[in-house]
Amino acid sequence: ARWPASAFRWRDVLRAEENVAFSRGGKGSRSSNARKGEEVLLDVLLLSRCDYLLHSASGVAEFAIYWNLKLHRRSVHLQYTRNRQPPPWGKGEAA
Repeated sequence: ARWPASAFRWRDVLRAEENVAFSRGGKGSRSSNARKGEEVLLDVLLLSRCDYLLHSASGVAEFAIYWNLKLHRRSVHLQYTRNRQPPPWGKGEAA
C-alpha cells in the first residue's frame, strides 16, 4: 500500500525503547533539551492533525487533544478500562 501524498517520514528522531521519553541510556539521551522540546512539539502538532487518536497515558497525547478539540470526542485512552465508554465512531455512529 502506498502512503498518501500528505504523509511523510522523519528519520533521526530521539526515542528510547522504554515507555519514558528520553530516558537515560536511550537513543539520543545526551541531546540538548532544546532539540527534545522541538521534537515533542512537532509530535504534538502532528498528532493534533489526526482524525482519531488512540493513546495511552501521555502528556503529548493530552496536549494534542487540547490543540484539536475535535479529538476530545474522537480519542480513546487505551489504559483506562474501567467505565470506559466506546466513542460514537467505535459503535458505528457518526462522530
